[in-house]
Amino acid sequence: MKYRVLSPLVYAGTAYNAGQEVDIIENTVAKDCIERGIIEKITENKSNKVEKKIGTLEETDNKSKK
Repeated sequence: MKYRVLSPLVYAGTAYNAGQEVDIIENTVAKDCIERGIIEKITENKSNKVEKKIGTLEETDNKSKK
């Protein structure tokens, strides 16, 4: 299952920084990391909010360039 990294993490020999996505297979590892505030589940609502913010920023940048 895919999760969003909240705090720097090394998993399966790969370093992940805050904001990146990590695919954690072991449920016990994922549960422990969630409880410790290292990762969070990715939900559709959060993804949509991020896309909206990016779209708004792009519109603002385009207006300021004119």
